[in-house]
Amino acid sequence: MNQVVIGEVGGQGAGKEELWKAICKISRENEIFAYARYSTSVFLRKMLGNMDIVDGRDNITKLVTFLEATRGEGDAMRRMLESVRGERPTLRIIDSIRMLADETFLRAESHNILLYITADQKIRYDRVKRRGDKPGEKELTWEKFLEQEASLTEKHIPEIGSRADWEIENNGSLEELEEKVREFFARVVRPMAERPE
Repeated sequence: MNQVVIGEVGGQGAGKEELWKAICKISRENEIFAYARYSTSVFLRKMLGNMDIVDGRDNITKLVTFLEATRGEGDAMRRMLESVRGERPTLRIIDSIRMLADETFLRAESHNILLYITADQKIRYDRVKRRGDKPGEKELTWEKFLEQEASLTEKHIPEIGSRADWEIENNGSLEELEEKVREFFARVVRPMAERPE
C-alpha cells in the first residue's frame, strides 16, 4: 500500500475542518487507511504561543510574512514537514496549502494529491463569523474579511487551487460534503494507494 499525501487548499470558511472530519470517517470505514493530519496553522499557533502572542489570523499572517522574509519561502511548511518526517501513516493530510512553496513541497512527495475545497465568498464569510473560533471572528466585518482574503496567507489560494487534482464545492449540507468526499476516495485516493509500483 502506497502512502498518499493529500494537500488541502481552500480559503477561510471553505470547510477544511468539516472536510477533515469527513476524511476521518471515510478512512475509518476503509480500514486499510491509517491517517494523520498536519496543519501549518496549528504549527504557527504553537510558535505564537511559545512567544506569548495571541494566535489570531492577523498575528499568524505577520509571523508568516516574517518567516518568509527572513528564512525563505515556505519556511513554515518546511519546518512542519521536518517535524513529522518519520511518521508513516497510509494517508497524510496537510492542512492547508496556502503559499506557492507549500505546493512545491507537496508535489515533491511520491503519491500526492492537491485537493481544492471551495465555497461562495458570502457563505465563507458567514461561516467564519458564526464559528468565531479565532480572536475577532465574531466581530469580523465584510471589509475586514475581504482585506484578509488579499493577505499573504490567502492571496495565492485561487491560483494554487486552479492546479488542483480534485475540487470539492462546499456550498451545501454536511451530508452533501461527505458524499463528495466518498467519491474523491473511490476515484482518486484508493486507486493511488493501491497502485502497484
